[in-house]
Amino acid sequence: MKPGGGNPYGPALMPEQPMGESDNPAGHRRFCVIPKIEILAPQPVLCFVNTQLQRRGKKGERAQQSHPDKSDQHISVMPAHLCGGGNRCSLRCVHWVSLPQLLGGPAVPPSPGFHPAGDCKTWRDHKNNRDYKNNRCDMSSDESVFATASHADWAQMVTKLLGGAPPESLNRHDEDGLMVSVLYPIDPSVGTRARLTPQIPQAPADRVRYGWDICQPIHLADLQDATVKAANTHSLAALASGASSLWLSSDQDITPVLPALFDRVVLSAITVIIDTPAGADDVLRAVQALYGEEPLSLCFTHSPVCSSSIAAGLALADNLEHPDNPELTGIFMADGWALHNQGHTAIAELAAVLAGVAAILRAGHSAGHSAGHSGIHDLATLIGQICLTVALPADMFDGIAKLRAMRQLLANLLVGLGLDPTKQPRLIGRPSLRMMSLLDPEENMLRTTTALLGGAIGGADAMAAFGHDYLSGESEAARRLARMTQMMMIEESGLARSLDPAGGSAFIEARTNDMANAAWSQFQTIEAQGGLPAFVEAGSLAALVEAANVRREAALRAGKTQLVGVTLQPAPDEPSPLAALPEAPVRPAALVEVIRREAAATPLRILVLQASNPDMAQSSRQKAVMNLLAIAGLHPVVLGWCADQDAALAAARPDIIINCLGYNEGDGDDDDDPIVPPPGCQMADAGELLADADQLGRLRAMIAGAAT
Repeated sequence: MKPGGGNPYGPALMPEQPMGESDNPAGHRRFCVIPKIEILAPQPVLCFVNTQLQRRGKKGERAQQSHPDKSDQHISVMPAHLCGGGNRCSLRCVHWVSLPQLLGGPAVPPSPGFHPAGDCKTWRDHKNNRDYKNNRCDMSSDESVFATASHADWAQMVTKLLGGAPPESLNRHDEDGLMVSVLYPIDPSVGTRARLTPQIPQAPADRVRYGWDICQPIHLADLQDATVKAANTHSLAALASGASSLWLSSDQDITPVLPALFDRVVLSAITVIIDTPAGADDVLRAVQALYGEEPLSLCFTHSPVCSSSIAAGLALADNLEHPDNPELTGIFMADGWALHNQGHTAIAELAAVLAGVAAILRAGHSAGHSAGHSGIHDLATLIGQICLTVALPADMFDGIAKLRAMRQLLANLLVGLGLDPTKQPRLIGRPSLRMMSLLDPEENMLRTTTALLGGAIGGADAMAAFGHDYLSGESEAARRLARMTQMMMIEESGLARSLDPAGGSAFIEARTNDMANAAWSQFQTIEAQGGLPAFVEAGSLAALVEAANVRREAALRAGKTQLVGVTLQPAPDEPSPLAALPEAPVRPAALVEVIRREAAATPLRILVLQASNPDMAQSSRQKAVMNLLAIAGLHPVVLGWCADQDAALAAARPDIIINCLGYNEGDGDDDDDPIVPPPGCQMADAGELLADADQLGRLRAMIAGAAT
């Protein structure tokens, strides 16, 4: 039955499936009464449902239907009739009371069909309950289960769990040096501080109604007939299973193959992003020749990192002013995703993207002013021809904060230019390629899913994701899984139905502000050197990414970076072969994959010496050594100390020995002769190996030395 079906007094207030006594919610067990506003009543009223009577009545009705010959043995509770006196209220399941009366005011004269609730026992007991304030019938209330806790109580509990260390010891710094605290208390003095612009997508109504734009990236490695036909097949499959736009990229001019590439593709129903070195005018004319006067949604990717690309984009914008040319949904692309895959930190990525937008607007304003017209070079119009990409990391919360910080930075820039801060460029979220690994590719499913969650909650206008096996050669099943993941987020999880759902969270708001402030400071540095094109030409942007990659690799070599399946719980399998990728991402996991392949090429016999009765320090040292060897894909043999140690070592014939004893164990005398490895065997002390600032480099050198 639909809500309210068959009930002349309003929608059903409880589920119609049977509910046993053991299924009573906590609120039912207290008063057996549920309050709910009844919107279909003739006047504002609050409806109270006596759930015990309602269940008893339904139970009796079911029993009578199942055993009609024994109907006289079951009690049938009368439904709620809203006429007559109150002498039968004890049998009714539903009672109404006017809202003024609920708030303590005088009773409102009843409307036709509604009886006064003053004589209703259910209402009277509920109203006169002295503990109503502390035991209200909220189904989700936790006040009756958990005691009120203060920040001091929480800090005391955490200090106890940490063995006396303060909670602040759990704070950490990200790779940009920004503090990530363990707890972000809410400051009541801030109140409802207004933002420059709401953190909402470019088209909020469309996003709530349809979700974000699911974009399928397709790369053409060459223009052979088989490649073009496969790309067309992938495009049709993507559009038939969730995708609403295509992102075509190639290192060659795709203009000659456009008819075969768009075979059976209805371009007027989708958005197409074209990333090609060919002139956009040629591509535009070729598409227009195919589809005539049909309205098309095309987007080109002129980059703001060089002045010539900006000038080409502005020239295309001038040509579009002709009435015979179609309109474009995008001409410029400030690609933060590409910068991220090169190794830029989150702050450098946000600052460079913002500087790219500023460079486009500056060039457009100068060109429009020199030409003596406004047209497309009017800043308010030009901002609509810009698209941005932001890389979504595996950390969902950082992805949320990055997107929100990007919108905040854009709002600051637009307000400074006197433009409407709500009219922002299209923001495209793309899961990172830098985070992926060839070790256990299924782990990339989890990374991609959390990245997409960050984009969905952060409010991306569109998202373009690769399959989890993209590094080794993307399969159609992986592409479909990436699309279906987004479809489930939209259709089943309903993540597109809320605008800025993370807004108001103390952690998210603080993290957003920290990233936005740091990126704005970096943006000012770029502007002080003449803007993004000049910053790139001077080599400053390359210096930033080089320094970031050096720091990231140093942390990985020192054992300070935790990558699931790579350095944390490393997968035992050999990495898959790396496919030729046009993006060439600088991945931290690549170093471990190289060590894995070198170790697999020459199997080694590795022996780990441990004490016969290890203490806590020795056990911890052995565990760390075993994990370090597992990172390289090595499986050692653990040998306990024995009296005839030299004979045992000679019989084992190891290539590498790692001593986890911490001393030379013999008959309890620390001054025994040192352990002598067999001829041709390398010896390493576990403490020295773990204290090395380049653990992976030293382990790699040991593997190479043993192999020779």
